[in-house]
Amino acid sequence: MLRSESLWFPLFIRCCEAYLHYVMNPLETDYEPMQRVTQCENFRQVRTLLKEYNRPSVDFIVHREQVDAKKAITRDYGIRFR
Repeated sequence: MLRSESLWFPLFIRCCEAYLHYVMNPLETDYEPMQRVTQCENFRQVRTLLKEYNRPSVDFIVHREQVDAKKAITRDYGIRFR
């Protein structure tokens, strides 16, 4: 994991897990890619999965959860991300 990811990436994974558990239906086509995203160890693996699946809906969910995780870290700790 990159040093810049060490703060927001664990929260990102927890957000994705919560989204998977509480929002998504196991019968949805995006369920399996999101389940695989929650098993990634760094964001590079997430990007590889996104390229593999090539689904805009999964890209959108991942981007939204990434932004939410970074906003939460910024709000709680005052650390800004580029």
